[in-house]
Amino acid sequence: MADDDEQHRAETCDHRYYPWELNVGWLLHSPAGRLEKVTDVDEGAGHLAYAVRVFTEDTGPDYSWRLPRHDKVHALPRHPHGHPSTEPHLLVFELSGPSGRISVVPAYRWQEIPEFRLALATARPLGPGQGWEVTDHPGGGDLVVTTHSSKAKARSAIVAAAKAHAAALKLPLREEKR
Repeated sequence: MADDDEQHRAETCDHRYYPWELNVGWLLHSPAGRLEKVTDVDEGAGHLAYAVRVFTEDTGPDYSWRLPRHDKVHALPRHPHGHPSTEPHLLVFELSGPSGRISVVPAYRWQEIPEFRLALATARPLGPGQGWEVTDHPGGGDLVVTTHSSKAKARSAIVAAAKAHAAALKLPLREEKR
């Protein structure tokens, strides 16, 4: 049996959604071959239980796509701020919880979980009362490590690093907290 990495490679893992998983605001690759913004999903009942009706901005309220409920479709989840970002950008991503880690990662679309292995800069707590460590690769080069007495100071250092990376890469900068 293959390990998890082998099973979840981009070439072999199916990242499509069932029609009943779609939600308002998602982008659906419709049977018409275009991206359509979902406005309503009706899972059906009775004789319609085999199909899911999906209404989009393009179909309007009086027409829907009837999609077999067990066939997967290509779709993009709704961005937390109401719109998907398909343009390349840098993301300052702050995790909530005990770690509170803050990372600057490149992204080409909205992702539920950024690729932290590609982090350009990261701030992490060293432990209670020990401050924060910020790691950065200015210009994509050698690692630079600094320590800061508080999360606020570490966050300021991360934002400054993110701005420098964004300027060098000519990419917009976005922030998100989880």
